[in-house]
Amino acid sequence: HGTYNGGRHPPSPAEAQGNSSWLAHVVQLYCKIVQEEFWALVLLIAIAIPVILIEKWDIVKGLYWMVITGTTVGLGDES
Repeated sequence: HGTYNGGRHPPSPAEAQGNSSWLAHVVQLYCKIVQEEFWALVLLIAIAIPVILIEKWDIVKGLYWMVITGTTVGLGDES
């Protein structure tokens, strides 16, 4: 058997697959995080719609309420 790269053998298929599976895992994790953030935003908007309608707010004020209340920032500037 010949040597490769200064006496080192080429990576085995398992080692080569290990690198690509790591990248696939990172991509899969990123996609899962983006998907969870999307559904969290959908939930916040779904909760904001009835509040906007009940309080008779314009969209900007309703979206502001959604962000402040939904992210639990609670600046306390609404009276």
